[in-house]
Amino acid sequence: MKQLISLSVLALLLATGGRLFAQEDKAEKLLNNYFIAMGGKEALEAVGSSRMLMEGVQEVSGIRLKKEEFRLFGQKFHLKLEQGGQRLEQIFDGQRLSYGGQVIALEESDKALMRSQTYGFTELMLLEKGYGLSFDGLYAGGDFGKPDYYRLTATSPDGATVYTLHYQKDGYKKLTEEMVRTVEVQGGVKRTRITLNFSDYREVDGVQVPFAIEQKDDSGVIQFKVSEAELNPSLPSGVFKI
Repeated sequence: MKQLISLSVLALLLATGGRLFAQEDKAEKLLNNYFIAMGGKEALEAVGSSRMLMEGVQEVSGIRLKKEEFRLFGQKFHLKLEQGGQRLEQIFDGQRLSYGGQVIALEESDKALMRSQTYGFTELMLLEKGYGLSFDGLYAGGDFGKPDYYRLTATSPDGATVYTLHYQKDGYKKLTEEMVRTVEVQGGVKRTRITLNFSDYREVDGVQVPFAIEQKDDSGVIQFKVSEAELNPSLPSGVFKI
């Protein structure tokens, strides 16, 4: 009887493990198809920095804004924002954050989050940082006003950050990226949620770049249109200096 139970347990473990490996294989295949659609993984890996100039409209208020951003992938960023005649700069030099000229102290977890958001291609960051990948299946997008899509979930090694990614069934371009980060703070938990919707992909130096980006967070919804996109640009001297 003990031998039968052991064999049954072994069979269950093998079956469950097989499903897990199958999901990992499907997730890897989906990412490979995405990389191909974007111009190839090697082409994406060859991009180490970017400059984007875009105009946006806040959905509720109708206020217009301009944004210029510089990124050194995996390390730093510099954001220039102009809204209603006012100008604001945000700089992350890899260790410190300057917002409106004031330097803000950051916890190590906040630094890690900032660095993750400097990447030009989230999928490369997920692989580099060892996120666990799960293929969630094919979903009908008609009810949400978008085409059918594959869904992928990526979880950070510490479990604090979860990405949910949607890729178009036909073509494999990314439609949606949602990042949710939950960390413990004094008196409870702090949850950050940012959702980005992508469309109007155009080729820039052999790589596909979305020229229409919808950003949703706690402050509301902003529709951005990219007017200029440069990959591996000549970055201004001292652009990341605080």
